[in-house]
Amino acid sequence: MIARQSSKLQSYQHLEEALNDNQSVFETDESTKAQIMVFTGYHTKLRTLRNDLNEPTQWITKAKRELFEELSDNSKLTIVALIRFANDTNNQELLNKLDTIQEKLLRTSQSIRLDAAEQLHDLAL
Repeated sequence: MIARQSSKLQSYQHLEEALNDNQSVFETDESTKAQIMVFTGYHTKLRTLRNDLNEPTQWITKAKRELFEELSDNSKLTIVALIRFANDTNNQELLNKLDTIQEKLLRTSQSIRLDAAEQLHDLAL
């Protein structure tokens, strides 16, 4: 979390503690009491969101890596099949496109790999 956001949340926490410590002052004013309740509700939601953001995300990273490995494996099989088809039909244009797609699939950028996989899918149709 960014330091500025953390500082704001900490100041909200201090404000809520001060309001709780001086609750007797606001007890008679219903409008102020209602506003404090709204503030406390929002602050509770913010704390919950902060806690959710601080949860470990290794499972997402692992699942994403596994999906990209599966995409890579399936792409290799499809490329081999299409290369054989292109060689059997003497289709040089298809071979050139497959070569370009193979290069893109080896790159580390996820968006480039996804784009290459989509192009491969379109070629296989």
